[in-house]
Amino acid sequence: MKFRVDSQLIIGLRGNKGWTQEQLADAANMHGRTIQRVENEGFATGQTLAAIAGALEVEPESLRQYAENASEDEGLQAHLYAEKLEREASQLEYRRITRELVREAERLDRWEGFRWPGLAVMAIGGVLIVNVLLQTQASFGLGTPSLTLFFAGITIGLGLMCFGAWGAGLADKASKERRVLARKSPSHFGD
Repeated sequence: MKFRVDSQLIIGLRGNKGWTQEQLADAANMHGRTIQRVENEGFATGQTLAAIAGALEVEPESLRQYAENASEDEGLQAHLYAEKLEREASQLEYRRITRELVREAERLDRWEGFRWPGLAVMAIGGVLIVNVLLQTQASFGLGTPSLTLFFAGITIGLGLMCFGAWGAGLADKASKERRVLARKSPSHFGD
């Protein structure tokens, strides 16, 4: 639970001791950013309030600032609760985006796995075409069966080369998408 604090009193007590915000933070065993936030916003948790009061050698209650009426405190609590809900929603969005990015990275890993098999299939297709050409040239005078084998071999070889090129192209596409994915990192979200 957060409490409204008299930030001017905290600043004054800190000044009386000749302390900077960092020195007060060290004395209260907390981060300097926490002291800065308390002094600027005028709110602190009970634990933070107790640590600051202990460092300043005063009672925590003396640092609290009470609202003029109960509705002001209720409004403060509603505001703090809304801020908490916003932080939780932001964390949920961060997790959702992270899960999506992990799934996308896994898909790209699978695609990139097609590079070498694709190149190998292309090479096999090329070797098949060369082999068919050489075999056909050697036995060209034997008639129609050699032309049938020629066209079948060339067709299969070209098919293998196209399939291999598709696999290698898929891997190249995955590499490009991975660079785009790296720019989509959710680092702009808070923890």
